Amino acid sequence: MDLERIGKFISKKRQDNSYTQESLAEKLNVSNRSISKWERGVCLPDANNMAKLCKLFDTV
Repeated sequence: MDLERIGKFISKKRQDNSYTQESLAEKLNVSNRSISKWERGVCLPDANNMAKLCKLFDTV
């Protein structure tokens, strides 16, 4: 898995949907630091949050 590529995808989808890291973090009940780590490719969201991201971003 390419963490950086996934992180860039999350970042782009977040921006395309006009979310800030803070607002997305609130929707997912995580810290904005978690969003930052995902977008930088440091780590991935857990399966539950990945499913929520897919639903928010209308991604299948």
